[in-house]
Amino acid sequence: MNRRTLSYPEKDGGHTAIGRSGPRVRGLVTAILLLTVLFVMDIPYAAAAVPLRLGIATWIGYLPVYVALKKGFYQKYGLDLKLITFPGDEAVTAFATDSIDMTGTASATTVALRDHGGAFFKIIMICDMSVGSDGILARNSIKGIADFKGKRIGVEEFAVSHFFLLQVLDKAGLRESDVTLVNLTPAEAATAYRVGAVDIAVTYAPYLREVNAEVHDGRIIVDSSSMPTAIMDFFLVRGDYLSTHPAAVESFVRGTLEGLAFIRGEPREAAAIGAKQMEISEAQVSADLTGVIIPDLAQNIDALSNPDSKLYIGVPLERLVTFLESKAQISSGTHIDVAAMMDATVLEEVKSSEGK
Repeated sequence: MNRRTLSYPEKDGGHTAIGRSGPRVRGLVTAILLLTVLFVMDIPYAAAAVPLRLGIATWIGYLPVYVALKKGFYQKYGLDLKLITFPGDEAVTAFATDSIDMTGTASATTVALRDHGGAFFKIIMICDMSVGSDGILARNSIKGIADFKGKRIGVEEFAVSHFFLLQVLDKAGLRESDVTLVNLTPAEAATAYRVGAVDIAVTYAPYLREVNAEVHDGRIIVDSSSMPTAIMDFFLVRGDYLSTHPAAVESFVRGTLEGLAFIRGEPREAAAIGAKQMEISEAQVSADLTGVIIPDLAQNIDALSNPDSKLYIGVPLERLVTFLESKAQISSGTHIDVAAMMDATVLEEVKSSEGK
């Protein structure tokens, strides 16, 4: 299954029925109806929707986006969201080359992007925290992480799965040089494990549980629930887009939060939307959701701006920078200022306008 497909919001076509009223009455009625619809939907009159190109992978943590797009929440706030799905971590490349305005990616990839690509983006929202939806599949003959030594491991290099593997190896006293990496996207790694091409694969939802259920002589040997701050996913926006279209970014945040509220209020319909988008069963969507924590508005603000909060991402990001430097995955010449990457301005603007 290709993990990236180009998708756009659905638009319904229609026609105007001519009734028995005269042209002036019909024109007046049409104008009144149009203004009424615009008022109810809270869309500025005569304002064209602002386009925003969002590039992401297929991932359970993006369920609020899938829901918001399907339910028209972004359009409601005057945003024309163009959702582009990429395989593996290719969305980050598109983001770095200005092919998209916004992306969602993991904490380690964010740090690496800052190290290699400069200060052209901001973290404006926490997408999710993985507490079980990322993991490593291993055959039953491999009794523990120490047995990874000398084995071939399917993993996407220099992406979230790679950095997760490095942390798992480190805790077991192993180095990257102790194993042989086979560079595969998470989908490809899961497939290679299924057919026996590799004995170990690093992947994530929806492939993690899907393949684990199919392979009877293996299991999930470790997942992100054992390292709850190891993998966090962020929404990154280019600084130039944020400065020229702050209202559009605010609309994205509002629509996404509304998508999250819908998931909590209508979980069955949300699962159906996610199942269609990710090409998996509704039951699997519900199961995969248990492996992530998706923060609400208040939690997002705390995570990005409150050093006294246990949700504050600055501390685990600093630890991650130090770890990646020690493993020569990023340069150690100039220490990355993680606080400079974080911007809660849009979130705070959304909060300040609540109830208005």
